[in-house]
Amino acid sequence: MELEFIKKNLDVLATIVGLLIFTILLATVPSLLIWNHIISPKFGLPLVSLWEMACIILFIRIITPTKFKA
Repeated sequence: MELEFIKKNLDVLATIVGLLIFTILLATVPSLLIWNHIISPKFGLPLVSLWEMACIILFIRIITPTKFKA
């Protein structure tokens, strides 16, 4: 019975980690591809890695307001 409890908790943990990784990839890969294959070569800018792009997107979402007041 204890083994089933551990297996269930590990399955839940693996599902949560998998969903987090999938969300990060889904949010960053399009921006990463646009930056590394279009913008960077055209303007001679450095390439960014997946985790750098994730941090850039997170930082932009933190510093920009969600609602603009007119």
